[in-house]
Amino acid sequence: MRRSCVTLGIWIIQSGCFCCSAQPRWLEVHADGEATVEFPSVSGLTSPDRQRLISDEEGASLDQENAVLLRRELRPLPANSSVGTSMEEHAEDHNGTAKPKGQDTEDTLRAAQVEMNAMWTLAHVGFPMAVMLAMLFEVFHWRWSEVDWSLQLPRSDGLEGSEKVDNSFSGITVNLALRASQLARIYFAGAGRVKGIVYLSTLVAIQFFDRYLEYMTIDFAQRYWNLYQQPSLPLFFALIRNWFVLHSAHAIVGVYGSYVESMFLLHCRDHLTRYFQAIWIPNVYVFTMKGRRFDNPDQRIQDDVKGYVHTTYSVTFGVLKAVSGLAMYSYILTTATPESMRASSLIGIVVVYSALGSFLMHRLGSDMPHIHFLFDRLDDGDFRAELRRVHDQSETVASIGSQNAELARLQHHFEKIKLNEWKEMILDKKLALFNNWYSPLRDIMFLGILAPSFISGEISLGH
Repeated sequence: MRRSCVTLGIWIIQSGCFCCSAQPRWLEVHADGEATVEFPSVSGLTSPDRQRLISDEEGASLDQENAVLLRRELRPLPANSSVGTSMEEHAEDHNGTAKPKGQDTEDTLRAAQVEMNAMWTLAHVGFPMAVMLAMLFEVFHWRWSEVDWSLQLPRSDGLEGSEKVDNSFSGITVNLALRASQLARIYFAGAGRVKGIVYLSTLVAIQFFDRYLEYMTIDFAQRYWNLYQQPSLPLFFALIRNWFVLHSAHAIVGVYGSYVESMFLLHCRDHLTRYFQAIWIPNVYVFTMKGRRFDNPDQRIQDDVKGYVHTTYSVTFGVLKAVSGLAMYSYILTTATPESMRASSLIGIVVVYSALGSFLMHRLGSDMPHIHFLFDRLDDGDFRAELRRVHDQSETVASIGSQNAELARLQHHFEKIKLNEWKEMILDKKLALFNNWYSPLRDIMFLGILAPSFISGEISLGH
């Protein structure tokens, strides 16, 4: 809330500076095409003129030529200009001469040269030093790892009785969705037959309404930035009113959407927990005799049910949000594309950028499912089970004096956890390097694509 208030305050101050420069005036265009501005006194005006002046002060903003004239001490407009000509088409340089928008001058060329030299120290000193330190760190930090890299971690390829973790593209998309849907049927065929469907339908409706609010926010931002090109006091107050309406709608949707989501997740987790408890408790002895195929059932009920419910919901609605976002932003691109470009070209760039990033991210992080499986198996499963076993057999351990053997056994399990953690850290580092470099490209890429159209006056600042 504080950030919103500060942003709104800065907006009021900046926009007020633009709009408060408006003064009562008469604009006269002579027969030879020359335009002048006069500032009459109110006492010298007739009643109709006085009324027109008051109305002009209340409801109309200065057109862009008059704003230029006010800033240039009432210098007349060029002879070939008209009252409706925009400020962008006759922006003046420091000598007072008019120049077409987009034409370079000595000042713009000088500013470009200054910008080229603005980061000379960072480019020639700071960046090379950062690269050199990173290389030195990569060479020498391994000796501090304190990890036995020769340890053999459990397999997850389905061989020798191990559980298979399918990390292929189809395995983490289609096959994973099919397996998740099998568990979802347990809930929607039971306690969620009515209440779950109502929860889910409500959340889908909220999702689409939130997407509509996002579209209205983008449209509002366009009008907001256009205000800086065409200052207007009535438009400013109208934008403030619309901002409060939009902000209030976002707040209500966000609060109640999160509330209904929590109700749905808790109801789903409650039913699935009851379902698996009813299977486990009466048959606990039989499952124990089956061996490691049914290891850590307490963890499966306590942690995995909750993880399944939250992760499945997050992924499902994430896909829904991505699909609806693709449709919405494709429509925005078709309406905001400059006339010199084709909307299909911008949409194609978006699709290629997203597809390439997804493909490379999948290739780099293909081992992540295997690592996360081992994390649950080694850390949350085996190590905790060994600690619990020592606690349950504490009398036996004390009577035979096997404390040192138990310590060595526990440390051996923890060494596997350390090795798996290091593999995850290395993989996270690779993914972070790629993501931190690739993701910001979308901002500068579209800025570079649309900037020439803005500089030439083809699109407005809001676009």
